Amino acid sequence: SSGINAEYGVTGANRGLGFEFVKQCVTATQESGGRAHYFCCCRNPDTADQLHQLIKSTSSDKIRFSVLKLDVTSAEDRAAVVSYCTETLQQTGLNLLVNNAGIMPHYCSEGLETLQGSELHRTFQNNFTGPTLLTQGLLPLIRRAATINPRKTKILSISSKSGSVGHPRFMIGGAYDYRCSKVAINRTARNLAAQLG
Repeated sequence: SSGINAEYGVTGANRGLGFEFVKQCVTATQESGGRAHYFCCCRNPDTADQLHQLIKSTSSDKIRFSVLKLDVTSAEDRAAVVSYCTETLQQTGLNLLVNNAGIMPHYCSEGLETLQGSELHRTFQNNFTGPTLLTQGLLPLIRRAATINPRKTKILSISSKSGSVGHPRFMIGGAYDYRCSKVAINRTARNLAAQLG
């Protein structure tokens, strides 16, 4: 059939960049006359009001949504999302995974002296470990989609210039937890590109 035909997985889909990504993709799908299934993951689906409003106003026989509870730091939540997607997408696979969920700590370490181990751990769990392990769990579905349409199958991890190790503007210190977690997810993206092509 003509138009966009895809299965999307988006974390942090209830607000900010994640929500806007879903919204823009829904518009593009409608305009193309295609079809799509959006797997919208967020910590608290019951309070994802703007997401539910979008779903209410755009759902059709061609545009479908599944809203899934996902705290990326929770192994139980990740396993449940992988299980649901695997059961639902056995034939098509997953065309696009958007790792958008993440945190910017309320406190940011000014220097190494103020770095708190608990916050470093929490930030890495949210911004690196959780998204990486979710990607690992969904990889068989991504590979399945790639066998059908390799040019339209992607893994996208939302990062920040703060994770750059070469950009002159960000060669300042501080924010060890946030910046280093973004360096880690950037490196994961490069590794996946090298591994998967």
